[in-house]
Order: sequence, then C-alpha cells, then structure tokens
Amino acid sequence: MKNLLPNILIKCLVNQLYALECADEALVDSDFLVKIMESVGAEFQMLQREDVGYVKSILSELYLEEDDVRKKEYISNFIEYFGIS
Repeated sequence: MKNLLPNILIKCLVNQLYALECADEALVDSDFLVKIMESVGAEFQMLQREDVGYVKSILSELYLEEDDVRKKEYISNFIEYFGIS
C-alpha cells in the first residue's frame, strides 16, 4: 500500500501557501508572509534530487486537478518561486 501522507502534506502546503499569497493585506502582514515564504524556500532547497522529482510529480497532479486559472499559474511557478532545482 502506498503511503499517501507525503502527497497530502505537499498538497496542503501548496494550498496554504497559495491562500497566504492571495490573502488581503489587512489579514496577513507582508513581512510575516515573506518570512514564511523564505522559510519554506530554504527547506525546499535542501531536497535531494529524487525528492525534487517527487514534489514536481505532486505539483503536476495538483495542476491537472485545478480549475482556477490563477491557482494553476501559481502551481506551475511553484518550483521557481521556492528555488527548487
């Protein structure tokens, strides 16, 4: 049986980061948002090559499942946004 936890966690993370990115400035302080994004990017940059491939495959699934054009764009640029290579 395949462990779905990593898939679920990656999808949750992407969804939450997108929600923060789109949040009204009255709700989320921009300095706070930058700190979160930098922290996530620093963690993602430590991934091994096979893990990067795994994250990319999950992002591809999310992209195909998504109907919202803006969110699809966010997902397609996620790798670049967080410096994952």
